[in-house]
Amino acid sequence: MTNQEIAEKWAPEIRFDSDEKCFPSSVYYYLERVSLKWERSAWGDKTIFKPGEMNEDNIKETLIDVCEKKEGRYEICSGDTRQGGKNKVTEFYLKNKNDTLRKGQDPETEEIPCYANYIVRNSEKIEIQYWFFYPSNRRLGTETHDSDWEHVTVKLNTDGSEIEKMYFAHHGNGEWVKQEHLEFNSDGHPIVYCSKGGHAAYPKANMHNTTNPADGNGKKWSTYKKVKILGTKNEPTEGNEWLKYNGAWGRWFIGLQSTGIPGPAYQKRWIKK
Repeated sequence: MTNQEIAEKWAPEIRFDSDEKCFPSSVYYYLERVSLKWERSAWGDKTIFKPGEMNEDNIKETLIDVCEKKEGRYEICSGDTRQGGKNKVTEFYLKNKNDTLRKGQDPETEEIPCYANYIVRNSEKIEIQYWFFYPSNRRLGTETHDSDWEHVTVKLNTDGSEIEKMYFAHHGNGEWVKQEHLEFNSDGHPIVYCSKGGHAAYPKANMHNTTNPADGNGKKWSTYKKVKILGTKNEPTEGNEWLKYNGAWGRWFIGLQSTGIPGPAYQKRWIKK
């Protein structure tokens, strides 16, 4: 099997809570509808690009080149050490003022990609990290922050024909689950139960608390229908140049206007080659 075939074979089926309101979207669906801001503290934030000015065709000349020239960095919400630090100086962030965009796309009627970080360890075991993008996070019942990156990881045997275990990322932690304790759909894909609003990943239904349930009775997302292998942060694959963007993907809204999360390649949990 090719790397693409292996990545598609083990991409999960994501089952949402019956009351989920914030669904995933493609990266470009989001980027085409938001603005790029440059935070300048006392001078006020400056709009670099308005909604509609960034797209897949010009992403390098807009989002990437501008941020690299000005050394864009992200800030992490105070007290949150999961991404590797806190309160870093921010220069660039994406701003969304579109309430409809926060709902994402319909995972059952639209072909939404998941993004794969494909790793081969010492020419032997294969690890694939599947990343999912959501335009909004409402983990506390109200909007916690714009944009949400979540992931799961599978560890496979040497030829990618069998899954050995799977990592389910939660907020602030996660868990490895062996193959015999995983659930699979009728096509052989592992099932992920996604918590309401916060999009944490679980191997079984209703493992989360009542504030953010994950009953699995809502919409289903067959991520394996469109898997994009990302490449590396410095050498992304064609069409995934956005991976180099080193600013924040949104804003937090928990009592403070701080910038939101970084992209996958700038997160502590990103697996490096």
